[in-house]
Amino acid sequence: MANERWQYYGSELRRLRAQAGLTQRQLGSQVGLSHAMVGALERAIRVPTRDYSDAFDSALATGGALTRIWNDVTGRRDVPEWFKDVLTLEQYANEIREFESLVVPGMLQTEEYARHLESNQHQRPNPEIVDNYVETRIGRLPVTLENGALMTFVIPERVLRHQIGDVAMMRRQLGHIAGKAEGGEFIVQVLVGAPCLAAGPPFRLMDLERQTVGYAESADGGVLVDHPHRVAGMASRFVRLQSEALPPGDSVNLIRKLEDTYASALENE
Repeated sequence: MANERWQYYGSELRRLRAQAGLTQRQLGSQVGLSHAMVGALERAIRVPTRDYSDAFDSALATGGALTRIWNDVTGRRDVPEWFKDVLTLEQYANEIREFESLVVPGMLQTEEYARHLESNQHQRPNPEIVDNYVETRIGRLPVTLENGALMTFVIPERVLRHQIGDVAMMRRQLGHIAGKAEGGEFIVQVLVGAPCLAAGPPFRLMDLERQTVGYAESADGGVLVDHPHRVAGMASRFVRLQSEALPPGDSVNLIRKLEDTYASALENE
């Protein structure tokens, strides 16, 4: 079934390919895709990535036309390049599993928590860029929920105990997570102890219609992982993290207790 959001992109890809006098097979060979994939993108039954768009623009000498359309559809102009494709895939995932070892997962962050993180990453933050990052980050959860994706997050206890911003901000952040988990919007599991596991790098798995794609974060960006062997390794690691973490109900209870701890600290200020 065609995806309405990408029909214009597909029609422009078809028009530009025909204008260049290329068949789907010829264009595919130039950009490293099968002719079937090119056809699927033209019919809007597959979602293009930023890399595909760049490759098409180069092969067809469009002056960046398809990349501009991609940016318009995704609305990700001010998001780091290495994260744009992740956000697109995220919108089409049936299930998302994420481990975050450093901070509260982006999807679960409150606006003030996200703003504090972004504002303190740079000595002289650009307010407009910070606003765009925050808007993107807090907008991800509603879109994913609307699409009906199942979501599971594993978070080390120390992340929840590590104060970001002031005490009141952390209390609200923990209340936000617990409330939405109690409402069934997602599953959260807290990893207590297990220092070796908890120290690993953040990653996520996105189950799409026909494959599972991984995403591994690093200090200077992140990378999509689609090789079956590597994805299987990430999936096995997530299963181990879940097995070591508290069950969902106990996890929410712990988060509520930590929220109360912050509330008590606030009263004593």
